[in-house]
Amino acid sequence: MGRLLSTGPAAPGTSQGPGALPRTGIDLGSATGLGRHLERRGERLDEYSEVRVGSGRNVVVSLVRPEGHGVLVKQHRKRSDERYTAECAVHSTVLPRLGGPVRVPRLLNTYPEDRILEFEFVRDAQSLADRMTDARPLPGGCFPELGGFLGLLHALSPVSEPAVEDERAQMIGYERVSPEEFSLFSAAEIRVVRLVQSDRRLGLALTRLGRSLRPLGLLHGDFRAENVLVSRDDAGRLSVIDWELSRHSDPAAELGYFIGNLLHRAWYAVRAQRPDVESWQAAVDTRTAELSADTAAFWRGYLETAPERLTLRRPLLPLLVTAHAGSALLSRVVGDVRATGRVTPRDLLVIGRARDLVVHPASSARALLGSGS
Repeated sequence: MGRLLSTGPAAPGTSQGPGALPRTGIDLGSATGLGRHLERRGERLDEYSEVRVGSGRNVVVSLVRPEGHGVLVKQHRKRSDERYTAECAVHSTVLPRLGGPVRVPRLLNTYPEDRILEFEFVRDAQSLADRMTDARPLPGGCFPELGGFLGLLHALSPVSEPAVEDERAQMIGYERVSPEEFSLFSAAEIRVVRLVQSDRRLGLALTRLGRSLRPLGLLHGDFRAENVLVSRDDAGRLSVIDWELSRHSDPAAELGYFIGNLLHRAWYAVRAQRPDVESWQAAVDTRTAELSADTAAFWRGYLETAPERLTLRRPLLPLLVTAHAGSALLSRVVGDVRATGRVTPRDLLVIGRARDLVVHPASSARALLGSGS
């Protein structure tokens, strides 16, 4: 087992046990097991100038020393979790083969008994999602670089692995929800699902989209703006994190998932400034036109690096990507109404726009992916 903080210029190693942690209402030791993890290795929590605990399915903690060196520690919650295994495997066997300007933080140490991973810490960076929300300028080559990165990633995979459907990325299957499954939904979720079920053309389009899935590439599995880090300096270097859902499946689904989530973030970011639906719609149209330049640049970057077996030999790829974007957008609306417990007029408008992406992908692809799609 490697020691924690192998990247720091002064490895600890001389402490007598865990010290006092500057807390903000969080008992790090009991909440995550990280305190016990460090204690067994002779580390002191009070040697760090910054301890930040993230939220989400797993526990993610960044530990930073006064001189700026640190690690990002991630603990998978489930005792027997295939995601821990997947994340270890992709970091050790696949990601070292990737080139290009987009970075992947190195996996430094693994502790299977605690389901803990230690990653290289990315200093002074914020997520692409936060940067877009703050309306801060993005690096000039941001979206072409991300598209090129996915093209290289998707090219690494053999074609013999079985396809895996990711329910987080797809609305596929909601048109076939059983009465038993309905009992697990909130009233707001049921309303959205019934809208899908009552729309025959949308249901047929989602069914065809599900049948189109092919195991053609290695996917990140959760490729969205929240999992892309942008450095705050002028260089604007990009890093991609959180690989626990990596799998062999259909690249079209991942491309659409990224674009659908971009649209969702862009559309909902303007609602606080646009309280009435009419002005919100106008703002959404403006923001979509602005974002289309970014999605088209992302698409061009992908075409430059992806192999022909994923692009030229798949002439319907632009339509599939666009339809998957609509599917991902519908799935995000379900998540929104699950969180809020209600369906707003804006949610209904987003459902209508998502429907257009799924049912009429040709016209939408020209807008989202550019005239060369």
